[in-house]
Amino acid sequence: MKHRIAIWAIAGVIVAVFWAIYFAGMGKDVPVQPIIRTLASISCPLALVGNYFHFGVKLTWVIVSNAAFYALFGLIAETLRRQVKHAA
Repeated sequence: MKHRIAIWAIAGVIVAVFWAIYFAGMGKDVPVQPIIRTLASISCPLALVGNYFHFGVKLTWVIVSNAAFYALFGLIAETLRRQVKHAA
């Protein structure tokens, strides 16, 4: 179970790094499409908080918080998976 949660955390890091590279590659003169903003907000919760309160967040904090969020989500998912597996 520890390994699965670590995989979830690594997935969170990969998602945060992907969005960082994506937005770094875009020019400031190119507007962000609403679907891209929505996907980024869903997959990277600290971006949603930063947009709501109008403050910038350093990339390292985004990566760390995203890894923690995905690890927590993985813990919940793996716990539910184990309960369903044992109930069957």
